[in-house]
Amino acid sequence: MEGTWVVGDGEYASAVPHGGWEGADEQGAALPTTARSVGAVTLLDVTDYTFPLRSANEFVERVNAAPVGTLVRRWVLRDDNQRHHHGRVRLDEDPIYVELHWKQNARGKEQLVGLFRLHLRHLRDAGYARPEDGEPTSDEIRLRFYRGERGVICIQARHDQPALPIGVVDISLD
Repeated sequence: MEGTWVVGDGEYASAVPHGGWEGADEQGAALPTTARSVGAVTLLDVTDYTFPLRSANEFVERVNAAPVGTLVRRWVLRDDNQRHHHGRVRLDEDPIYVELHWKQNARGKEQLVGLFRLHLRHLRDAGYARPEDGEPTSDEIRLRFYRGERGVICIQARHDQPALPIGVVDISLD
């Protein structure tokens, strides 16, 4: 029974036989204690997370406001535009501030994803953004935001590259 195989209907991937099947048709001993309540159970909800995670601060930070006199880009990510928005930014502007919004289509209602301080060189070096002309020494990068499953907004250079979650939108609203 050892080895790798495709699991089909009615089979369990983790079912592994143990022993020589001796006594497999017999019931085990009764439990030595009576059943009792385990107490309150707390379920974790994935919506309790706040993006970006603290561990991503070297790449992106959610901020309440940009410093006075700082350029703030306002970008709108739309589902009817391949669920992404991208643009060129210059590395000499590092860090940049982006106020990011999302909506389902051109007529949809905008939801604020957040105001973010983005550390461009770190994003580029980690593969979350790509050099604009394909050269590692380029002074411009392509910054791309993408809405993934369950409304999670990510920074991602290309669809086949790693994604950095930075926010969540309610995709049921329009």
